[in-house]
Amino acid sequence: MKNPFAAAVDAAGDSYLPVYGSTVTPDDFTFAGGMWHVDALGPDGRQRHYELDVIDKNFVDGSGDLEVLRAFINGTRVMFKDIHSLRERPASPLDWYDAITYYDAKGLELLRQDPRWAGESVETMMERVKHNVVSIHQEVLRLGHFATAADLAAALREILSATPLKVEVRPVVSWPADAETAPADGQGDFAQIIATGEGDKFTLLRNSTDNNPLLWFESMSELRLTQHAFASFDGTHVLHAQAAVAQRLSELPDHVVFGDESRTDDQWWALCFPQLDVLIMIPKDTSALTVTIDGDGQQITVMSEFVGHFARRRRLEDAHERRWAWLADDTRTHSEEDIRNAIADALNKIGAQQ
Repeated sequence: MKNPFAAAVDAAGDSYLPVYGSTVTPDDFTFAGGMWHVDALGPDGRQRHYELDVIDKNFVDGSGDLEVLRAFINGTRVMFKDIHSLRERPASPLDWYDAITYYDAKGLELLRQDPRWAGESVETMMERVKHNVVSIHQEVLRLGHFATAADLAAALREILSATPLKVEVRPVVSWPADAETAPADGQGDFAQIIATGEGDKFTLLRNSTDNNPLLWFESMSELRLTQHAFASFDGTHVLHAQAAVAQRLSELPDHVVFGDESRTDDQWWALCFPQLDVLIMIPKDTSALTVTIDGDGQQITVMSEFVGHFARRRRLEDAHERRWAWLADDTRTHSEEDIRNAIADALNKIGAQQ
């Protein structure tokens, strides 16, 4: 049987820029039991076994328009997620090949880290501290994949399990913007910028379930604000906390109504961080959350952004890595000719002359 993954890469020709750093090739796919199989690494560096059921969408006329109907990773059925937007969608053999190599390269990059700093034992951690080396980890979640606040809370608690930071996720049933609900100080429910040791500052954005989610992010961008919560710990003690486009939990207005975390029909969710006295309200269908864990689990940032902006940034970063990552690869030797050709290529791309 003809290999659909090899055929897809060949058909794409020069228009397809492959992932840099993966060792998986189209020829590694084998056919058995009605499925195509391949082994590759996941982004966590662990081995994955993929099983892919490739069908002809137009099997009646045999036009060769192929799609992966079913996919399994280590025996568990999965949906294809776009590597940039994380959106679930139908996928072709080329889409799957690209995603498999993308995550394989991420896994290989992780395993190439200096083995002297690997491990989570006390001795290893003390050795890292002595040499000012810390571990860093990042996870991205597209909120639209979670049916309930409880589902998102479970995912966040798993990600944060090695850190002291606690989080609760609550559906926001009602947070009215009616001026009659504004407190006497005239500030209304305007979102705040919060930092340890500093007075809270008010932004021009107003927390409310009446907000349009797209305009919410657009306004945030115009004001050059990035919605986030950050905490730095010493053990379980909070050394420093900061947040933007946030609300003090201790000053939450009485007119805010939360729902049961199993509800499925609310447009807004609140991420609550009791240790920080901070809440950030996010629209669930249009948000991407990036959780960054630094300093051996002692520094945590949870950032919310419009999923479209996130996807565009990730797409640009990926395109840059595919074209130029080989220059930053310190495992290979670059000749003078390599460098000259790279400079000429870069200048040509921007329409400049050397």
